[in-house]
Amino acid sequence: MVNKLKRMNRGIILAVIAVIVLIVYIVYDEATFKAERPELQEMVQNYFERLEEAAIVDDKYIDKKTNSINNEGKAKQKQQYTNIINEFMTNSPKTLDNRGLWSPDKQYLISMVNSFISEGDGHVTKYDYEINGIEITKEGPGYALIRVDYEMTIETKGGSTAGLVPGGISLYGDFHYDGMQNASNKDTETRYIIKASGFNRFEIDARKINGEWKFYGLRDWSGYQSVMLNDDFGDLYEEGYE
Repeated sequence: MVNKLKRMNRGIILAVIAVIVLIVYIVYDEATFKAERPELQEMVQNYFERLEEAAIVDDKYIDKKTNSINNEGKAKQKQQYTNIINEFMTNSPKTLDNRGLWSPDKQYLISMVNSFISEGDGHVTKYDYEINGIEITKEGPGYALIRVDYEMTIETKGGSTAGLVPGGISLYGDFHYDGMQNASNKDTETRYIIKASGFNRFEIDARKINGEWKFYGLRDWSGYQSVMLNDDFGDLYEEGYE
């Protein structure tokens, strides 16, 4: 009987110790994550800055007659965009994110950069953005969900244009509206106004690997408007949504 009580007491003590260790770990983990929030916020800001820097290619890569980017310029832009993806992203640990939504990861983005830049002939002439809010939520040990509200203005010229925006690579098409159909027009300049806020915000899945935070998934639910800047109808033709 005495031995049985001793074993029970020992079990209770071990259980209490285990609970205390768990509580200490949770408190420590939460405190560590709280201290890392500024790092994640700065990472998002740096990501936007790097996208802006790479968006506009030097004039020497633009054919003045067709307003198209040449092969040398395309190769340079592919390398710049690939460098950004490698700098900020890592391979996704899963095909579907933890909310069951498909999310482009590092390898997918790199493959689409090569495809879209090869396909597009136009170039970005303006790339401005404003971040209106960053919300960071802990998603378990070493994982975080980042939600970003932002507004962005992109102007393109020279036909369909590949652009690496926060949520991934997009192929922006420049079209000239003639009243009956849309036809490609190399002289058309188009402004795209992108808004991500509320339910239509930009989301980033982040994970910590070897002590360093990396993005592993991007989702951008933003809406946009496009305006033909030198269309026959002036600035009146718009498409898209907000």
